[in-house]
Amino acid sequence: MNTDRWFQGLIVLYGVNAAANASMASNEWKDDPRNPNAKPKGKQ
Repeated sequence: MNTDRWFQGLIVLYGVNAAANASMASNEWKDDPRNPNAKPKGKQ
C-alpha cells in the first residue's frame, strides 16, 4: 500500500515537470530572463 502512494506521487511529479517544461518552451516565456533555457540577449 505504501508503494502505491509513492508511485502516485511520482506520476504527479512527472506531470508537473512536463507542464513546467512546456511552459518554459512557450512563446510567452521563451525570452524571459528567469527562464533557464532562454538565450542571452546578445547571443541570438
